[in-house]
This record gives sequence, C-alpha cells and structure tokens, in this order.
Amino acid sequence: MVDTRYIPPVDNTFTYPIRLASQRTGLTAHVIRIWEKRYAAISPQRTASGQRLYSEGHIVRLRLLCQSTRAGHSIGQIAHLSDEQLRALVAESSEPAANQPDSDAPGRNAPNSAGSSEAIVARCMDAVQQLDSQALEGELQRAALQFDHNRLISHVIEPLMATIGQRWRDGSLRIASEHLASVVVRSFIDTIRSALRVPDDAPHLLVATPLGQMHELGALFVATLAATEGWRTTYLGSNIAADDIAAAAFRQRARVVALSIVYSIDAQALGEELRQLRQRLGSSAIILAGGAGATQCRTQLQHINAIHIDEFLQLRPTLSAIRLSPA
Repeated sequence: MVDTRYIPPVDNTFTYPIRLASQRTGLTAHVIRIWEKRYAAISPQRTASGQRLYSEGHIVRLRLLCQSTRAGHSIGQIAHLSDEQLRALVAESSEPAANQPDSDAPGRNAPNSAGSSEAIVARCMDAVQQLDSQALEGELQRAALQFDHNRLISHVIEPLMATIGQRWRDGSLRIASEHLASVVVRSFIDTIRSALRVPDDAPHLLVATPLGQMHELGALFVATLAATEGWRTTYLGSNIAADDIAAAAFRQRARVVALSIVYSIDAQALGEELRQLRQRLGSSAIILAGGAGATQCRTQLQHINAIHIDEFLQLRPTLSAIRLSPA
C-alpha cells in the first residue's frame, strides 16, 4: 500500500474546461464525459451556460483512473474508489510481476537493457539502415513475444516509424530504407490483425485514411488495437473519398469510423472531405480521428463533432467508453 500522509494537498478551484482537462490527463473529452455520466467518477462544476469546469483535484483523479484502466482494471469496478485507494492500486499495478514478459523489472526492461523497448527500436533501426528485412522482422517477432499488442505498437513500432520518418526528413536515412521498413511493418501488423478473433456480434469499426492521405500505417495500428479491444474491424486502405467511406460504413453497419490523418497539406480540401463525410454519415455517427495531421486540422474536426485522439494510448479507453455507451 502507498503511504498517503505525505501527498501534498491539491487546489480544488474549478478552473479547467474539458479541453484542458483532456490535454492534462491524456484522456479524450468523450471518455471524461462517459466516466462522469455513466460511472459518476467525477463531478465537475457547471457554468451558467452549462460548460464543465474541472479542478486540479479532478485532474489528479482522472490521471489515477487513466493509469488504473491502462493497467487492466475496469472503470466500472474502480470509479467509486477514493483517490488514496486509486494511488494504492496504481502502485500495486506498477510493481514488477514474476514471470510477466513485459515486466519493467531492472535488468530486463530497464532503458539500457537488451529487452527494453528502446534497445529493440535501436536494433530495428540498425536492421533498417542495413536494408536487412529478415533481421527487422526477427526483432519485431521477438518483441511480439515480450509485449502485448498495445505496448508492441505504442512502445516499439510507433517510435520506430517516427524515428525512421525523422531521419528520412533530415537526410540521414535513404528512401530505400524507409520503404523497406514500411513494407515489413505493414506485413507484420497485418499478420497480427488477421490472427485476432472477435465475436460475430461485436461492434464494427471502419478504418481508412481520407482522400489525399497516402500513409496507412497509422490506420493499420488503429485497426489492430481496436481488434484487441474486441471490435470487428474493416480496413479500407489509404486515399479514400468521403462518399466511399460513408457507403462502406453503411454497408458494414459500422458503429465508429476511424480516420488516420498524417499530414494536412491542403487544409481546405481535407476540411471539405471531412464535412462531406459527416453530412453523409449523419449527425449521430461517431467519427474518430488521429495522427499528426489531425492535430493540425483540429478546428475542422471540431466542426464535424469528431473525437480527436492525440496519441495511441487514448484509443483503448475511448473505444471502451464507446462500447459501454448506448448505441
């Protein structure tokens, strides 16, 4: 148990709107609202216009709830716990577990150890620079034995592809290496996704990149992580027009449409595609959007009432909250 006697008091002044609460906790605004309405996990103050305001104490509590759910606890089981109980739960969850392959025990997954995600990414980069596809695939397969799917993507593959992209942009990595990595990683992720089995009556999530968006690895990550959360997924591919995305969503009876937006070169054209998608899907459809380009077009996403995912770690609690909310 954690000794809470020396935890400093927090300021309970209601000063944070939900947008800032989302930024400070790593949770989407949608998840925060669901946790409030369905589980009474927090009770924000309301302004005369109905705007939610959160205190520093709320921020601390939301972070504790977020850490606990990421450790595998159900929000329905922990929403009633006190902050002190949540701190103890987080501390217990972070203790190294015996025989746990993704344990952070010293000597196994410490940042400088051979089994750490940083070391794995470094070895993958060596394979990429040497154009050794077999070595790269071997490293990814070993990482898949060590980490669960969520950590594999968020701690290994996503940092790997970010490093590759950065080195390609600064000229220290050739385009051939970038292409080789993309081919190997895409095949690897596809293999994982196709092996996942979900019930036939599971909710359906449709994933695509909008028209003009050619990078598809982020979309594949989303489809794979959603499958690990028990969603049936349909991946349409890259550069898909709004009409086609909407038609596929209706055909598959998709509950959620997820968009990967990596860059936003023509903001006006992208905004028009997003507007058309919302118009064709209807106002009640749920649209998720993530990726570096999604941050750049935050205003357009707000106009179509899309849920913006800042990072992959937000995806699982967001999908869980959607599943628990009425269809």
